[in-house]
Amino acid sequence: MMEFNSKEPIYSQIVDYYKKQIASGDFPPGAAMPPRRDLAKTFGVNPNTVQRAFKEMEDNGWITTLRGSGSIVTENSEIILALQRSILDELSSQFVIEMKTLRASDEEILQMVKLKLGGGISIDRS
Repeated sequence: MMEFNSKEPIYSQIVDYYKKQIASGDFPPGAAMPPRRDLAKTFGVNPNTVQRAFKEMEDNGWITTLRGSGSIVTENSEIILALQRSILDELSSQFVIEMKTLRASDEEILQMVKLKLGGGISIDRS
């Protein structure tokens, strides 16, 4: 079950969760989204909260609601690719900001990324 924090609206956290699920392919193009009422029960939230999350995902083009048939993940690969890029951009920006806060140089940041990717480079800050 999803753990909600009190710093942002619950519907927004639901959107973020499914945004990542769609971008990663865990919910592939054309996949059926869980019914809204089931999600409300699963998450222990008001059905209107889930409805608001689905509305936002629809407005962004990530899902499509078929009258009487529920919602499915978009089959538009351009939308999914843009979603992936948006998430990657956000994550990399957060990483760089945090590293700069610690006064890491551009070279140190690059070395750290290479190290984490398996490049075997060590950082010498002496």
